[in-house]
Amino acid sequence: PGIVLAIAKPELHVTLVDSAAKRSDFMQHVKAQLNLKQLTIINARAENVPKSKAGYTSITWRALGTLTDVIQSTWQLATEHTHW
Repeated sequence: PGIVLAIAKPELHVTLVDSAAKRSDFMQHVKAQLNLKQLTIINARAENVPKSKAGYTSITWRALGTLTDVIQSTWQLATEHTHW
């Protein structure tokens, strides 16, 4: 859902995380083709992504598992104001 968010809401900074290099490469290609400068792509597992200084305000996912699975994998990226 991140690329769609970046297109629909260009004022948002969107970070996409995917552990598969093939998908990450494709997202990099789409970013370049659509000139989505506010889009960051990280090729890593969610639990291995370093926390940003500001944290992330929203976390969405695609086929990662249950809400409990997602929270366990992404808790280090959240702030007290994060929405899942």
